[in-house]
Amino acid sequence: MRILLIVPILAALFALSCPEPPPPPPPPPANGFSIQTYYQEFVNEMPTTPAVLAPFIGVDSHYLFNTQPTQGTLTTCNGITDYQSLIQCPGRRVPAVWVLTFTSGPCFGISEPTDVDVQPGSKVNYLCEHHTFRFFIAPGSIDVNAPPATIQVTGEGMDATYGMPVIKFIDLGTGNIANSAIASGINSDGTWIEAPAPYFGFVYSGQYVALVYNVKEDGSLFAIGGDWLDIYGNDPPPPPPTDPCPPYNPYEEGLPCEYNNY
Repeated sequence: MRILLIVPILAALFALSCPEPPPPPPPPPANGFSIQTYYQEFVNEMPTTPAVLAPFIGVDSHYLFNTQPTQGTLTTCNGITDYQSLIQCPGRRVPAVWVLTFTSGPCFGISEPTDVDVQPGSKVNYLCEHHTFRFFIAPGSIDVNAPPATIQVTGEGMDATYGMPVIKFIDLGTGNIANSAIASGINSDGTWIEAPAPYFGFVYSGQYVALVYNVKEDGSLFAIGGDWLDIYGNDPPPPPPTDPCPPYNPYEEGLPCEYNNY
């Protein structure tokens, strides 16, 4: 009897320890459309990170004109994107050209309205492009086995009003942040900062971008410029060998293979 009682208890504990994954985003309404917001950073017109979903961004959209018969009657769709970066716009007039504008977030006030050709049941991907300027970092390359004690950046607009600027070192291949550093010194006109070099021992060799961020009044960070940086001395391991035998798939014809595991 004790064994029989333990089984359901273990099952309940397992269920509690393994929460269900979040539901997939809802499809766009068939009689309207949806808007999904993204964010991407650029330095000198070159992207430094892949575009990523940007939730809780304010968007204003309104109908502009159509060149063919439409369905739906509503001509505006405004709001803030949810945790999946979506705004649903059912019952809107489509197919037609709509104008989209950011009303909050990092692109508010710095991006121009965008005309979009919207089709019924479509999802409009609305990208916030944050463009920054080329700064200059010294040293321009770092050996992870003999790193410098400090890193210096020259540029403009660096400001310590709400906190010392932050430098983030971003892998250009993946967009991942390899490490970061907080400036320890800044000159009076905001054209130079110095920061202690962070630990690079676990960073793989490759090209990175050092992005400089100012601290805003609310404590958030705002990128203002950056420079490219070569890191070397720690080559990544070779990729694992390709499995010559694909896993079993009942819907595909099996390939002859000496090492098949099925």
